[in-house]
Amino acid sequence: MIDLHSHTNESDGTFTPEELVNLAMERKLDALAISDHDTFAGFDQALPIAQAGGLDLVCGVELSTRIKGSKLRTVHLLAYFLHQPPPPDFREWLGELITGRRDRNQRLITSLQEQGLDITLPEVERMGRTLTGRPHFARILIDKGYVSSFDEAFRRYLGESAPSYVERFAPYVPEAIHRVNLAGGLPVIAHPIRLGYRDAAEEEKFIGELRDAGLRGIEVFHSDHRQADMERYAGLARKFNLAVTGGSDFHGTVKPQISLGTGCNENLNIPKSILDNLRAELAQLPLDPAMHLLNGMFFEAYFNKAGEFRGRKLKGRYLDRLFKLQTVKKFAPSIDFIRKALQPYKIHLPILPSATPGSVEFVMTVRRSDPPRVKSLKLRGRELLTTDEEEEDFSTDVWKLSFVKFTIERLTRRLAEAWSIPPEQVKILCDQKLDRKTEFRLPKGGSITWPEGGIS
Repeated sequence: MIDLHSHTNESDGTFTPEELVNLAMERKLDALAISDHDTFAGFDQALPIAQAGGLDLVCGVELSTRIKGSKLRTVHLLAYFLHQPPPPDFREWLGELITGRRDRNQRLITSLQEQGLDITLPEVERMGRTLTGRPHFARILIDKGYVSSFDEAFRRYLGESAPSYVERFAPYVPEAIHRVNLAGGLPVIAHPIRLGYRDAAEEEKFIGELRDAGLRGIEVFHSDHRQADMERYAGLARKFNLAVTGGSDFHGTVKPQISLGTGCNENLNIPKSILDNLRAELAQLPLDPAMHLLNGMFFEAYFNKAGEFRGRKLKGRYLDRLFKLQTVKKFAPSIDFIRKALQPYKIHLPILPSATPGSVEFVMTVRRSDPPRVKSLKLRGRELLTTDEEEEDFSTDVWKLSFVKFTIERLTRRLAEAWSIPPEQVKILCDQKLDRKTEFRLPKGGSITWPEGGIS
């Protein structure tokens, strides 16, 4: 039996790292993951103790992330590092998150004081230390008699629906997923039942979107999950090709109903094969830092920090250089990963990265005149040539051709620049055999634009 979700007193648990490891060995667990919030401090302290006792200790962390456009819904993301330790830059990023947490804590203190409560940040931090969170606030409120339980503390003062609730900085989910992948970790959505979806179809859609953003696993087994929930999430894991994980989410005395390893009312009995499968899943990912860097640069080119597709505002200068690497053999796994991630957006892109790149074929029809004028320019059967009456968005650089004569070579260059296509992959097929140096014009008021609905 294993447990891949637990917390120490380095975040919001009550057991020290040593006490947690000893409890795991006492219960004869085959493996334990310490997944404190935003910190590896508990894992770092526990590792030598676990190694001395022969316990397979897994490095993990639990990240609080947010959804674009929603202030209330928080998505918890587990990150597992199964083959190599998290790199220094990932640890530095966690440090930035901890700084944001402390800022939130100060604002929460102010909010609670405005409610008439006698509470100060130093007294809460004496309990929570470097990773003070809302559970530590709850404990102070209980000790001072303002509330009688953790549930009451969150309902009246600390929960997302409470009047004194203060939001803290958290990265958007796609950015956090990207950071974990870039660091060589395995990003997993934690306790999906807490997403709060009442509609199973909406829940499935959201998890599918996270998969498209690079999610690699789902926590099927958890103390909050009923048998029917576990079966549903196992089905989603199969549908979206996500790795299966599970853990009790043990916190110690603050959640006495949850036992390490066996969860709530012994609803868990997670076999070691789950961890073996996770390690096999992560082993399929490239561990070469250069490939992780390549993934990150492509992500930056196509998506913003909120994980939103940039649409027409791609970082073309990035792509011009990155596309030059797509045929390098050692980068093939990264190119394949990026290509799959871009599949949902392919109608908005003339080309996707590929280890075996093909041509982007534009079909041009020309009216003979002096100079010749373009009658039609199509891509995959969709017309790109419009007039100003039809299309008022002249944001692409291609529109500049409206005022000048141009050759096929110049059109090729403009199309490549405007839509981030390697020039050597642009192919213009003309209905007439004309010299490549022949100069053309667009029809009066004409422009070349990407269709609003995309091109299938």
